[in-house]
Amino acid sequence: MKHTYRATFNKRPEEIILDIQSLKNGTYQVQGELSDKYWANLCQELELENKGGGEATFTIDVSQPIVRITGEIKTTFERQCVRTLEMFMDSHTHKVDEHMTWKEEMAQEEVLYQEDVALDFGDFIHQQIMLGYDLHPVKDRSHRGGVILSDGYDEMKEDNPFAVLQKLKKS
Repeated sequence: MKHTYRATFNKRPEEIILDIQSLKNGTYQVQGELSDKYWANLCQELELENKGGGEATFTIDVSQPIVRITGEIKTTFERQCVRTLEMFMDSHTHKVDEHMTWKEEMAQEEVLYQEDVALDFGDFIHQQIMLGYDLHPVKDRSHRGGVILSDGYDEMKEDNPFAVLQKLKKS
């Protein structure tokens, strides 16, 4: 009889460190809000006011030696709109779908090699937020600016390469 292991961690997501090599095959859940201290450090690094917050939800499916992490990180930062210069609360949901292994020979294009078998979720969350961080935040993404870039631009007419043949045929 095959037994599937299931576990839920009741800690702040950024405080969890897992030894991916010793995890039993099964499903693990990580869920919770990011701590005020973690959030303050993140805001300081991004040079933002310490406002907003974040939460993370992950499912870790283990089928040794492959570990798959899926889930999402929801963040809300106070940002300045690059168009209007108004301050606004910018919310994002960062989707996560990572495959990793601690065995170098198992690494492939879609399976990352995790050299250190200790997976620090604080670093993992930080990396995912930074990868999805919008460098040019816009308060209202539904407005496109109203400028048509092709106005005043006359399209060049391309010469037909067969026009020469048609001229020869007519003569």
